[in-house]
Amino acid sequence: MGLTDTRRYIFREVRENDSKKIYNLALSQNYHSDTLPQNLSLIKTCVKKSVLDFQLTRKGNRIQRPRYMFVLEDTADGSIVGTSQIADRPWRLLYRVILNLDILSQSTFSSSLELRKEEEIWELGGLLLSDSIRKKGYGKLISYGRLLYLWSMNIAPSNLLISGFNAALPSFWERVTKLGGIAKKDVPTCWRSMDTLYTVFFRALPASIAFDDLGLSFNSLEELLSTPIPIHPNAEAARRLLTRMGFVFLAEIEADGALWYGAPWQTVKNILRALMSIPELMLYDTCAPACHRDIAIVVLNTEEFHARIVPIEKVEDGYVVVSKRNLPLADIRHLFVF
Repeated sequence: MGLTDTRRYIFREVRENDSKKIYNLALSQNYHSDTLPQNLSLIKTCVKKSVLDFQLTRKGNRIQRPRYMFVLEDTADGSIVGTSQIADRPWRLLYRVILNLDILSQSTFSSSLELRKEEEIWELGGLLLSDSIRKKGYGKLISYGRLLYLWSMNIAPSNLLISGFNAALPSFWERVTKLGGIAKKDVPTCWRSMDTLYTVFFRALPASIAFDDLGLSFNSLEELLSTPIPIHPNAEAARRLLTRMGFVFLAEIEADGALWYGAPWQTVKNILRALMSIPELMLYDTCAPACHRDIAIVVLNTEEFHARIVPIEKVEDGYVVVSKRNLPLADIRHLFVF
């Protein structure tokens, strides 16, 4: 698949008839999370909530705890080949890394994990892309597209968070449960199982756990904050995309070792503003759609939120060249050069 195919893939708001297609995508990719479970009934509930929230948002209504779910549609056959979400959540229980510096030497420290409650967050999740179109720029589209929706609708959350970056430490879960003296019967079969996680498991954990026993060590506070803990290789591309948008490791870890990254919305908004190309800097030619080598994301001028990849050519002084044959001027609401 080359750049000539980019017009067939549309990133858009979810619709109620997408539920079964999303479920099939999750099954085919062996994907499961609390935001995108392998459960058709739960997916239908999430989709229905999201469709309503999109409708109310377009009408200018204020929504309590909105969930915005997006899909990447292959318009050639109507299949769903990608998903992503962003939702306003009331809280999350996380472990925060606490550093205890040696006041005398200033060169050594011990560290611990301390349970805390993170409140009033907007959480990114449900990022899934079919293997058939990986490494072609569509991961960037489904990751950044949800942020462009907030931009386009003038939605201004205070802070954005994302988990799902699992530390490359297979023994993390076992060590935490052992240190906490958790009985095997009290360990959730799925760590995101709401019925046992918050009522049984977290209550049984101690207030803090020695971080040294988890096999992690850093030479300085700066090293801890600037060097991400190794994560699963499959998640590295997603992490790299978000760090380019200002997301940083928050030194917060979920019970199974999932690492939390975050960024203030204002930081993300400033980066988006710098990446947006204004009409005065857009030049047009009539070459074949695949003749340009760079890629941008365009938010289309449609009532329902639509975005897609468009081939461009970056030239001097911030100008970009777009083919009229690929993207008519009237179709553009915003164009971002990533």
